[in-house]
Amino acid sequence: MPVFIRDYGVCLATGGQPRALLCAVLAGIPAVTTERQLALRMGSDNRPHFPGTAALPDTLALASALEVLLARLPNATDRVLVIVPDQHRARYAYIRSLLADLPGEQQARIQPLSETGLAQQLPQRIAELADGEAGEMLLLGMDSLLDITSLQDYADHGQLRSDKNSEGRALGEGLAWLVLSNREGRVQWQDQVIGHESCHGMTGPAPFRALATMLNGLADEQKARRPSLVIQSRAQTASDALEWHYTCQTLWPSRLSPRANLAMRKGELSAPQPDPLPPMQVLKPALALGELGAASLPMALVLACERMQWRHQPVGDALVVDAGEDGQRIAIQLANLNLQGAIHE
Repeated sequence: MPVFIRDYGVCLATGGQPRALLCAVLAGIPAVTTERQLALRMGSDNRPHFPGTAALPDTLALASALEVLLARLPNATDRVLVIVPDQHRARYAYIRSLLADLPGEQQARIQPLSETGLAQQLPQRIAELADGEAGEMLLLGMDSLLDITSLQDYADHGQLRSDKNSEGRALGEGLAWLVLSNREGRVQWQDQVIGHESCHGMTGPAPFRALATMLNGLADEQKARRPSLVIQSRAQTASDALEWHYTCQTLWPSRLSPRANLAMRKGELSAPQPDPLPPMQVLKPALALGELGAASLPMALVLACERMQWRHQPVGDALVVDAGEDGQRIAIQLANLNLQGAIHE
């Protein structure tokens, strides 16, 4: 049976409403600000760098949002899957302490998932919903990279966005959640594919092929279908943009291959008259919110749902791409059932 997203919500630097997140991303208004109270050394650059961060309104916002969310969960929710940072990450202890402070009846419903283990475990949980083994499930991601260890780690590798390095990654904190169910809803979870970037951290063309190769696994036919909406959950840098450009040229080429081009010039192949490619909107929420760690994928899924159902210009389908820790990747296809018949017309 099909799986649907029936409800969702966020607690982010943009506020507590998914619509505020959508407006910030569409308008290009970042919640990332320069933290002037903290100066870091950036790699071999000994100048003081002030990092770009996207913080919640107050220090108790994450804990309060978690308590409120779990307290109002209906008893019909069979599982509460909480994506947490991996144990070797500096912020793991903080997130686990928030979960440990919950009342006992709420703790009993929680099943933690590590950030790198998500790609392997999430498809299994989706299959349980599709097979009727579970009726409803909450998927929750929460993280905060605004600790000095995480900030300095990014800075040591020259990857931190700062007042002197606009090409780096900003760091943030937040919480996002979705209720997945096999009862009918407006947004359907159509398919997912997992992968691992074997060339993670390398330079050259090899790492840019990994995403295109993985997305081909989503294809119902020989080629992956071009989506109307793409959400790249963690894309912030020029390297991310180059990877997506390579992916588009691989999956949906706008030019003939050199071999076909030569054959056409020789008269061995007639000039093609291709149909124009359907429009595709690409959104990068990390430009507004920074890197959210374990909350990245749920946040991107919430943004996709909100954008698909935006009444001014609804979208029929979406592709959510997440590039997690250590080269782990996951891509998810969603469909807006209210526009199902209009997809790719």
